[in-house]
Amino acid sequence: MPTIQHGLIRSTLGTFVWALRGIEYNIPTMRKAADIGSRLFFMPAGVETEPVRIDHIEAEWIIPKKANHNKVFLYFHGGGYAIGSRQTHRALVAEIARRAGFCALIPEYRLAPEFPFPAAMHDGVRCYEWLLETGHDPRDIVIGGDSAGGGLALACLLAIRDKGLPMPAAQILLSPWVDLTVSRPSIYKYMERTPMFYLREMKTWARNYAGDLPKDHPMVSPLYADLTGLPPMLLQMSDMEVLTDEDMLLADRAQAAGIEVNHQISHGLMHVWHIYWRYLEQARDSIKEIVSYIGEKAGS
Repeated sequence: MPTIQHGLIRSTLGTFVWALRGIEYNIPTMRKAADIGSRLFFMPAGVETEPVRIDHIEAEWIIPKKANHNKVFLYFHGGGYAIGSRQTHRALVAEIARRAGFCALIPEYRLAPEFPFPAAMHDGVRCYEWLLETGHDPRDIVIGGDSAGGGLALACLLAIRDKGLPMPAAQILLSPWVDLTVSRPSIYKYMERTPMFYLREMKTWARNYAGDLPKDHPMVSPLYADLTGLPPMLLQMSDMEVLTDEDMLLADRAQAAGIEVNHQISHGLMHVWHIYWRYLEQARDSIKEIVSYIGEKAGS
């Protein structure tokens, strides 16, 4: 349920985004603003970071003090395939990793419009292949992401399946963006409740990412894919955000494809509320569920 703190954060975020639009609401400006804003998200104590390069891909290890180095949470940040970075999401991923006793890997996958599909998906799959090549057991790997990063995680799993690679232990999707047609009723119904989203930008990001492909291509919008053979899924979402309808449908389609789905629906929360875990009890509760799920599927 929303709280006073949740309302204050949503109001402040809405004001910030509105001010940004008044200056110059374009992708380079948004990238800079997102990185600057992430300075409010402090890393948890007892966690170190270490840069790593995987072919052309810059990435970052998140290493909690008491982590099992054999266990890995491969995480793809959100940002509409256009913005976001390891900087914007490292505090959230670090808190999940710290509490789970895992290391985490955050790739700087290539972003649109400079690099449309399939660049980001290729980068994500390559990072998974690299983990396997460096000796990690797929049963010790969990793949996840939020928003566009959740959609990317799902698309990477489809590509991993199609390449015949062993599947990771589980997937964790936080308010994933899985339908780039931008056509679901909840987008219009809850746009005002989701201050970091505007219809124009969603359509632009979708077009930029899809490139020459139709936006309902199953690897661009994995909601339309055959999900058979993918690993167990934890899907966390809110019932009052722009992606509500497509995430509800994703849960149904995943279950119909034989995937074991743990579908957790929070009431009235903003898109990817997890990022504000230092300030919101609801976010800490959701992270507790994530950590429990990681332990169940890939722990010990």
